[in-house]
Amino acid sequence: MSDAVIAINNLKAAAGDLAMNSISELFDRQKRHFATGVTRSREWRIDQLDRMARLITENEVALQKAIERDFKTASQEQIFETQACIAETVFQKSQLDEWMKPPGWRPTRGSAVPLSNSAQIFGVQKHRSPTVISAKSRRG
Repeated sequence: MSDAVIAINNLKAAAGDLAMNSISELFDRQKRHFATGVTRSREWRIDQLDRMARLITENEVALQKAIERDFKTASQEQIFETQACIAETVFQKSQLDEWMKPPGWRPTRGSAVPLSNSAQIFGVQKHRSPTVISAKSRRG
């Protein structure tokens, strides 16, 4: 193997190590930041969802053009893709209080809650009361 090839391989290895170290350092910083609790407040989460909705709304035409260019989709699908994202932020905001409840809260319809060694899924069937499907009861 020539000296040039060895040098290139060494540079690639060093670049890979540097990139991995940078990712590792970034991940460690993010973990420390998350541990401070700053990302856990309701206000912070609402603000993030509002920012996401505003970003999508302000760039909707550009996003739709990119979807058209990348995926060759019809205009209705482009509109759906951006509007669905905006609607998702609205839905997430509507569920946030429920999702942020501490452990031990009473489950509501549509949530999956681990209960000891089993899991229960609460769902609603049309024109019927809520049904409960227990993982234990389905075992043979």
